[in-house]
Formats: sequence, structure tokens, C-alpha cells
Amino acid sequence: MNMSIMTRQEGERLVLNLYNQGNTIREIAKQTRMSFRDIGVILNKVVEEKAEGVESFFGWLKSSRRIQTRYERLASTYLGFIQLGCIMILMRLFR
Repeated sequence: MNMSIMTRQEGERLVLNLYNQGNTIREIAKQTRMSFRDIGVILNKVVEEKAEGVESFFGWLKSSRRIQTRYERLASTYLGFIQLGCIMILMRLFR
């Protein structure tokens, strides 16, 4: 089997493609000849980037006083204010 040396970016892309195809970390390690640790570092980068986006969204949502502290007794009313806050965030992003 002719294996060429990959650059770091090519290795990361290959790991991500294999992971998105549903391969386990063990299978990825066999195919790419990388350590479990290196594969974990690559996959954690992607997870952290997604988590940052979610955390910032909830930070923006909590900036509204009405949502930050739940004053409403009914969950449906509170959900309405959360939806209104989401609409305000989207309007701010698409200006």
C-alpha cells in the first residue's frame, strides 16, 4: 500500500471526513495511523467551536432582563418571550 505523508491540514480533513461518515475513533486510527490522542485533539477543536457559538447565543439571550429572571408563571408566556428574544437576535445579526 502506497501511503504518502500528509500535511496537518490534510490529516485533520481526513479525520473529520471519516468521523462524519460514522467511523469510530479506533477505525480512524487504523486508517490514518494516528494516535487516539491526536484524533481526540482534532475532534475537540470542532466541538469547542460549536460550543462557543451556543454559549454566545445564550449569553445574548440572557442579556434581556425579561428572560434573565423568569417572572412569568406560565411556561407558554416565558416561551413567547424567549422566541421574541431569538427574533431580536436574528434581526440584529441580519442588519
